[in-house]
Amino acid sequence: MADQSAVKSHQQELHGVVVEKGGQVVVKVPNGTTYLLKKNRSERHGHVMPKAGAEVTVVIDENSMVLKVHPQGTTGKHAFVSGEVLFDCQIAV
Repeated sequence: MADQSAVKSHQQELHGVVVEKGGQVVVKVPNGTTYLLKKNRSERHGHVMPKAGAEVTVVIDENSMVLKVHPQGTTGKHAFVSGEVLFDCQIAV
């Protein structure tokens, strides 16, 4: 089994400005690259979809996909949940 501490994260945290491009909402970062924003991704992290002109922070994975987006200067809301998983399966015969 591989040592989990040896696994490196390939995520990048970038700051950018929200713009509309081709009818879609994207974040434009300083090097000119744009990343597509999806409404459900913002809502999942407790933020409304940013509007054009808003300064945001995006977290990008190794495939250049947006993992998180939140207003610049804030952090996403995260929760760690632990407990017992209960599974109730009734099979009709």
